[in-house]
Amino acid sequence: MAPISILQNKKIRKYHVKYFHWKISAKNDHDQINYVLNDLRTKLNYIILMVMCKKYIITIVTRNKISKRKEKR
Repeated sequence: MAPISILQNKKIRKYHVKYFHWKISAKNDHDQINYVLNDLRTKLNYIILMVMCKKYIITIVTRNKISKRKEKR
């Protein structure tokens, strides 16, 4: 229930929300997940809203980082 309520937050709904699903093997460790999260943060400039894990499928909910200047135009 929590993810839905967070996404329905008016501030966040303005932005384009993306879901990244990816399947991990049991061998994968936290370092690899952190590496992917850092890539999303730095290279793609996404704000990570939450990370959900169900068995071996990880869902990352992100939104684009939009500066205030662009938003006003």
